[in-house]
Amino acid sequence: MHLAQHSHNMPGSPMQNNMFEPTTGYVQQNNPNPVTSCGRRRSPVKKTYATDAAYVKQRNKGNREYEKKTGGNLVTNNDKGRKSYCARSAGQLKMWPKAAKDPNSGLRRARRKWNC
Repeated sequence: MHLAQHSHNMPGSPMQNNMFEPTTGYVQQNNPNPVTSCGRRRSPVKKTYATDAAYVKQRNKGNREYEKKTGGNLVTNNDKGRKSYCARSAGQLKMWPKAAKDPNSGLRRARRKWNC
């Protein structure tokens, strides 16, 4: 029996399908997941959110609640840590004059958040 006769219901290219004899072992029937070209079954990706915007909104939920409680300010009881951060970031300002000039650079925004 020639191998090409069995390639009509197999996934993949004719060259792939003609490399081996079709299996005589267990063949799964009524599986809802399609067979890929390598013979694997890949389950479809389930989208848990209707839109990307809904995903972002859910992901940022905790952050919004934190900002409501704190008024958008960073809350810390660690004054030594704040002073330490301010001292370290002051050194970074000297290292990066371009960031020091830009009021919207990440470094300047972080320093504002820490009340430096």
